[in-house]
Amino acid sequence: MNDKMNDLLVNNLESITSWIKEVGSKGSEFVVEQAPLYVQEYIQYTFWYNVIHAGIHAIISIILFFATYKFVKYLKKLFIDNAPCKIPDEVIPVIGIFSACGIVAFLIFGCFNAKSSFNSGIEAVKCKVAPRVMIVDKFAEIAKGKISEDKK
Repeated sequence: MNDKMNDLLVNNLESITSWIKEVGSKGSEFVVEQAPLYVQEYIQYTFWYNVIHAGIHAIISIILFFATYKFVKYLKKLFIDNAPCKIPDEVIPVIGIFSACGIVAFLIFGCFNAKSSFNSGIEAVKCKVAPRVMIVDKFAEIAKGKISEDKK
């Protein structure tokens, strides 16, 4: 009885092993066939993502700089052009502090958005001009992440 069970088990294991090898080879063939298409699609996605990202941040930067300009122009008209101002003297320093903080905040956010827009533009150019460099950078980033995960 034991011999019969062992033979049956060996036959089934051989058929299962051959099936696993066949599925594995077909799966690896599929991956090898699809890899170039995947890389092309990834490069296109990265390019358009960065173009859109750069455009949005450029628009935000322009809006912030324009809003700052208009705000400063309004303050100039309010305080300098209308010298005999009807605003109490105690309130003017508070308005000045809030105005200065607002101007600084607008300029800082505008600069950060401009920098982000510039960086995204550079990445988009890299996708079009040197896609292999972008791919190697991505592999290095993945490897670096993998290495840092292994150290944890």
